[in-house]
Amino acid sequence: MIHLLLFASILLPPEAGAPPQDPTPPAATEKIPWFSGTLDKAIVEGKSKGKMVLGFYRSDQDPGSATMSRTTFSDDRVAAALANFVCVRVNYESRTAVESLVPTPRLPVIVWWNADGTPRDRIDGVYDPDAFLGETVRVVNDLGTINDLRRKLIGREKDVDAHFELFLRLRSTGDLEGTRAEKAAILSLDPEGVSRARLRFRYEEITTQIENYWYQKHTLPMDKIQELRAFVELQDDPEIVWDGWMRLANTHEFLERQAEGKPEEAKAHRSTRRDCLSRAWRGIPQTPAFLHDWCLQVADIFWSQRSELSEADKSFFLSVTTRMMQMFDAEADTFAYRACALKLTGKLEDAKAAARKAIELAPDDPKYKQLLTEIQSP
Repeated sequence: MIHLLLFASILLPPEAGAPPQDPTPPAATEKIPWFSGTLDKAIVEGKSKGKMVLGFYRSDQDPGSATMSRTTFSDDRVAAALANFVCVRVNYESRTAVESLVPTPRLPVIVWWNADGTPRDRIDGVYDPDAFLGETVRVVNDLGTINDLRRKLIGREKDVDAHFELFLRLRSTGDLEGTRAEKAAILSLDPEGVSRARLRFRYEEITTQIENYWYQKHTLPMDKIQELRAFVELQDDPEIVWDGWMRLANTHEFLERQAEGKPEEAKAHRSTRRDCLSRAWRGIPQTPAFLHDWCLQVADIFWSQRSELSEADKSFFLSVTTRMMQMFDAEADTFAYRACALKLTGKLEDAKAAARKAIELAPDDPKYKQLLTEIQSP
């Protein structure tokens, strides 16, 4: 799921760029009495009736949204659990200003609001009926919600990490006023800027400056790119490590394309890009589907550039395929890329065995037989 085009990754978090997806399957008849107006009107409705509000951020183009409609929101138990909510669908392509306050780099997203119109919680991704019912029970009981975080701050008003956790949750639900208040508290509590929260703020300042420069100039501020790299090199926060090195990797992918007609310059950018990808590995999100697609794409990059790989590149390629073997050992591509990495690291017999396993798993696909032939060649 890496977004291997630079600017989408500079202007958005790396996980925002998803690979092409299958067409949206047809939705079943949902059993939720969706509110007919916009989110802001639904919140007004909730206030007037003393009801919580559920917002379902979705798109007709998103398979996950269709899955939620076809399964979760067509389940009688879910319909009963949401009977006392004001439920509203928010179509991604036609969001109002209020609806756009909630950041939605990936869909679907569910956001709950309290009966007074303040945000309560958020979940991301596809939830089957049972999992969704569990989340609904949790939210109704106010466990692990924004309200709960506020209660836990009582007596811990000087705890920067507690304020930062609340800050992140408020920002994820589009509460600008609450977000500003928590950021002000963090700045006051940590004037030296040494906390995880302050480091995250500094990181976002740098990336925002890069994005704004691009919007205005349609070119990259290379001094800021270097500043970003110097900053990220010193960090151990997994989210900064992941996001920062992915942005830098995608930067060099773009710079390689810009170096058309300059083969040595393009080669240098490919090398730097591979190095950045290997550094991003320390912070990669562990969601299986995310990890699956990222590993496949990175393995393909390294194999396609095999004539240029350093020993460090080959070692990292092998590490990626080791993880693939641990998690996705029922797929032919896993064994195919494992074979590629083993060949490059001099383990020829193991490479042949892995290629044969790929053929066994997908006997009708000629590319795996071609791979075995290539591995067996001198």
